[in-house]
Amino acid sequence: MPRRSTGSPLADAAAATRLAACLPTVRKSFAAALAASVLLLLPGLSCTSPRVKVERVNEPLETATDFPLHTEHWSEPKIFQLRRQEGLDRVAQGARDDLDLFLRLGSWTRAQWPVGDPEPYPPCNGVDILAAIRSGRTGGFCGQYCYLLADALKSMGYFSVRYLELENPGGDSHFALEAWSNQHDRWVVLDPTYNVHYMDSSGRPLNAMDLHEAYLSRRIRDVLPVEGVPPPRDGKRIESLPERGIDFYANLAFSTRSDLAHLQAPLTMTDRERMFVRYDDPRGGNFKHMKFALATRRIADLYPAVAQVDAQIEKIDGETVLVDFSTRGSLPHFLAYQVRLDRGAWRRCGPRVEWAVPAGVHLLEVSAVNAAGVVGPVFGLRATRSS
Repeated sequence: MPRRSTGSPLADAAAATRLAACLPTVRKSFAAALAASVLLLLPGLSCTSPRVKVERVNEPLETATDFPLHTEHWSEPKIFQLRRQEGLDRVAQGARDDLDLFLRLGSWTRAQWPVGDPEPYPPCNGVDILAAIRSGRTGGFCGQYCYLLADALKSMGYFSVRYLELENPGGDSHFALEAWSNQHDRWVVLDPTYNVHYMDSSGRPLNAMDLHEAYLSRRIRDVLPVEGVPPPRDGKRIESLPERGIDFYANLAFSTRSDLAHLQAPLTMTDRERMFVRYDDPRGGNFKHMKFALATRRIADLYPAVAQVDAQIEKIDGETVLVDFSTRGSLPHFLAYQVRLDRGAWRRCGPRVEWAVPAGVHLLEVSAVNAAGVVGPVFGLRATRSS
């Protein structure tokens, strides 16, 4: 399974606030050792005192956007119902990391029904979609696969998921999704209709903008589609598409909401045009069949990072440092921070730490934890203190 904290899943929000407001008591020996590395700095800078130098091993990514994502609430009943009734813990069992979990849930999603026609169109949540299709009242295609997979991901604590409206230059449309991978510290495309994700030559999973750039720059052959196991059995294979599905990413729009599980009725076309933001790329065309109310040319607006940890150094007094941690609002349903020293055990801490810095060189790793116990990307700090 992906790495999780030892906290109880989906803790009460009040408990999260209390936990974040206090620093657990740790033994003085551990506190002293940890202090050597617990400084977080402004991007690209190191900080020194007469005897102490602290620098970042890696930098948090940009989190600002004009189009923040409204995620599902962690207590939404239908995502719990989906996890229980479908036995998703068995599907997830043995997953090596979060990407492996995403792919297992994607393969499970695709196996639930063959591609069909959603008429009438079901609501946009996994529980109702499965009930309607299994009863024979309707069918499902790309939209229904994406809504089901998104709810499965949320049920496992991965709330940063969003939907993609796609259209190729000929006007053929498609629907996929992106999920935030803590393992890779980036958004990743998942296409459950074809049970596929995409990678580059180094094995890095790609996002929708990567595929958009590959298509426009005619580098499609540099992109590797990776089909899940088992592949779709109804003929919907990515290899059967002329451009292996990458031409769908010629035109992109990203949802600003993924909190759809509570809705009693399906989204209308007008709803979708209002809740998606289009990437207004001057090099390409435009959607032929949809007119989105929101648009941007700033890629940063479309790719805010999730679960990033930053800090402000409040005070350095001799060999004692006071630091305030912050996620800058980048982690939905934030619960706590956790730290470890020199690859030791992870320990929870609050948003403010104060320690005396011992002699030597140490590595501190810090990450944020959400209310489901899912741990964000790890950020490293190195401190050196002369004896």
